[in-house]
Amino acid sequence: MNKKLLLLIALIIPFLVNAQQAKYVELDKSATIYKSANLKGLKINADIESTFIAFFVNGQVFYPFAQQVVSEKGTWVQLPVGWVQKKNTKPVSTQPITDNMYRTHYVGTLMNPELKQVKSHRGLANDYDLYFTKVDENSNDVIIRIGLFSEARIFCTGKVVDNVIQCDKFLMVKPEECEGDLADLYFSIDVEKNGIKRYILHYGNHLSTEFSYTIGPDEYTTTGFDMEKMESHDLRVMFNNINKIGTQTKLCISNNTIENLKVADY
Repeated sequence: MNKKLLLLIALIIPFLVNAQQAKYVELDKSATIYKSANLKGLKINADIESTFIAFFVNGQVFYPFAQQVVSEKGTWVQLPVGWVQKKNTKPVSTQPITDNMYRTHYVGTLMNPELKQVKSHRGLANDYDLYFTKVDENSNDVIIRIGLFSEARIFCTGKVVDNVIQCDKFLMVKPEECEGDLADLYFSIDVEKNGIKRYILHYGNHLSTEFSYTIGPDEYTTTGFDMEKMESHDLRVMFNNINKIGTQTKLCISNNTIENLKVADY
């Protein structure tokens, strides 16, 4: 092997290693994400439309999720969907995501909860449900589900890398349809508009549950998709489907993410 080729390999290898080591940061609760590196610019996480676009188009959720660093510019850090001041960021928690954090429902708020105090925005800081599980005990592959109770949900594939779950692909899903004895779940296109795809999740009776809820003095029941019933085979089928047809996302879950969410009381 000649010296020029050895030199080229020596130059390429560090670049490939660095390309694989994505940098993430945690955000302060009070951090504002801007459209550009400008304090007078649009505040994304205080703007209804921008926040929903980040969720449905990019599969991205803000605080308390960890955020990937795209670039840095002076006192600013560029995230996948906006800019934040460096002073409002900190290194990602070094605490691992523990086994008891999986297969648990958590509740968070998509928008800054302080907006609920603003009369014109009241009721628009939508709560979401977060649930994630490994495909099987011996795998670092993870399925993540984030559901907006009144809107839709995104299903993501992810991998445990060091102390975080780095997501890869996602699908926006609404609605979900039960198809009797269907053995393997699958996704079909529901709506495709302006480059945004919304899917239907088709599943069998073995993944169905009867849910009950109350409105005033009356109790009602409905049948729906139950992710808690998914076994390794179901999870692997879903994982492969999402990776095949999903859209790239930079969502990231850390120990700090979970510590700053509430365990759901259903």
